[in-house]
Amino acid sequence: MDAMEHTMLQLNVADKQRGRAIGVWMLSIGFGPVGHLVIGAISTLMGAPVAISINGIAIVAIIFALVVFMPRLRSA
Repeated sequence: MDAMEHTMLQLNVADKQRGRAIGVWMLSIGFGPVGHLVIGAISTLMGAPVAISINGIAIVAIIFALVVFMPRLRSA
């Protein structure tokens, strides 16, 4: 799966931006445990369904904010 992700990423990015794309991908993997920690803390306090719901709402809000405040992403 990991090799396929790298291949798909490399094939869908312009040659001059491949390094940046891999850097962002690695950054997202590095921050994964932070999100897991937060979801674990919320699920301990409120239960797993609530924690997953809060996480989903946060992801939708972040994507919405990126689309609104970064118009370049809409044309990419």
